[in-house]
Amino acid sequence: MADLKQSHPQLVLRYRRLEELCRARGWRVGVTSSTRSRAVQEDLYRRWLAGTYKVPAVANPNGNGHLSPWGWRWRGSYHMPQGDGFSHALDLNRSGCTWAQLEELARSCGLRRTVSNEPWHYQWVNRATIFEAPALVTPGGGKRRHTMFIWTCDQNDGRQVAYLWTGRHVISLHSLDLIAWNATVGGHIPHLGHLPESSHNLLLSRLAGHPDPHTKAIGTWGHA
Repeated sequence: MADLKQSHPQLVLRYRRLEELCRARGWRVGVTSSTRSRAVQEDLYRRWLAGTYKVPAVANPNGNGHLSPWGWRWRGSYHMPQGDGFSHALDLNRSGCTWAQLEELARSCGLRRTVSNEPWHYQWVNRATIFEAPALVTPGGGKRRHTMFIWTCDQNDGRQVAYLWTGRHVISLHSLDLIAWNATVGGHIPHLGHLPESSHNLLLSRLAGHPDPHTKAIGTWGHA
């Protein structure tokens, strides 16, 4: 199986849930391609243009440019490390089920096909949209897993504001030491972005209807 070390933690979490659900049905799913370096993507693109790499399409490593949910722009393939240091796409294989069956199950895990003629290509986010993942539940519990995400924002006054989303609440934490925090919780909280103050409104627009203790602003958090 391909190495998932540089895949975004949310992508890995969703893929692991898909694995669990496939096993419960007697199916198997695997990863054939995860993170690609720019050099690898350039080589694939060159070969595809020359007609020697027989796949429907290969993303231009210099293309894209769409705005991500975190304020930076996507570059090249979603398989390439992006502005947050992670890749955001997986190519999958399957046995015991059809591609259509896998697609239906993957959608419940928040993984969607984003290339119409590639039934193996899945992402957890596309452009500025993070996909819903209703299957991320505690077995038998009917509730979402206690998933946490951290955003950070540098203020003009030199302070760093961190926002912790726990699946239900957004908490504003000032001068949060992310290294110490992740050590405390076992290193399982993905850091979703580091924003300058100029992008602070982008962050506030995604808060879950709770006033921010620092700015008193209220926004609407899109479910992740």
